[in-house]
Amino acid sequence: MLFAGVVPGLILLVGMTFLGDTPRWLISKNREEEAKKIYKKIEPDIDADKEVEEIKKTLKSELGNNKKVRFKKWMIMPFVVGIGIMFAQICTGINTIIYYAPTIFKIAGFDSNTNAIYATAGIGLINFLMTIVAIFFTDKFGRKPLLYVGLTGVMLSLVGLGCAFYWANILGDSLKWVAVGSLATYIICFAFSLGPIGWIIVSEVFPLKIRGLAMSLCTVANFAFNFFVVGSFPVLIHRIGGAYTFWIFAAVSLLCIIFVYFFVPETKGISLEQIESNWIKGVKPRNF
Repeated sequence: MLFAGVVPGLILLVGMTFLGDTPRWLISKNREEEAKKIYKKIEPDIDADKEVEEIKKTLKSELGNNKKVRFKKWMIMPFVVGIGIMFAQICTGINTIIYYAPTIFKIAGFDSNTNAIYATAGIGLINFLMTIVAIFFTDKFGRKPLLYVGLTGVMLSLVGLGCAFYWANILGDSLKWVAVGSLATYIICFAFSLGPIGWIIVSEVFPLKIRGLAMSLCTVANFAFNFFVVGSFPVLIHRIGGAYTFWIFAAVSLLCIIFVYFFVPETKGISLEQIESNWIKGVKPRNF
């Protein structure tokens, strides 16, 4: 698992040990009343009977089509969203920041390897703590608002980091503190947005019958993007310098904000069955 997904994955794994059965699983076991009680706990105003009926219809449809899954044109958009969000998660530079943090700090002026490693450890701690924060706010504010705020913060911190390296001669010893501040801001913004929410969206946007295969493909895409970005980072640093390298990542972040606006649906408060229904009906992602 890539570092971008390790911390969110570990936290989610620990959290899952405290979770009960899902309404969908309970309905599949003919325990409808228990499923309705869970719906009432999750959202008191929800029409539990309607939700149960929708899931029952989906389960019947799956049973009738479990022999062969046919790819349909409407399934293209979920793949665009899933692979696109994996691109945004990796190609905004998270793994280069993590893997090369000691190198970045040394370039910025931390002469001691020990100090550079301590600074990197601090970045990792911030990543861990802010991912926990994301758990409490994802369902409160929604996926897209956190992505907007997080990506904007990521973009601005990368611009700041690039400026710090561009004016390194002027900043002098202050460069390393600007670098620390920019990297810390980057990690904070990434950890409550793209880090955990990227995987949440991937788990929600695909139709139930192809979710396993689709998520596997998105994970492969995640690794492929990581291979390309991490492999190209030292080349870019050597060829065009730190400033332009981080500005490239900032430009990618801006493109990702545009992508989120047009192509990523807000899945807060929408059942998996309704998300699939919206795709089938051709509802535009920003109108979910």
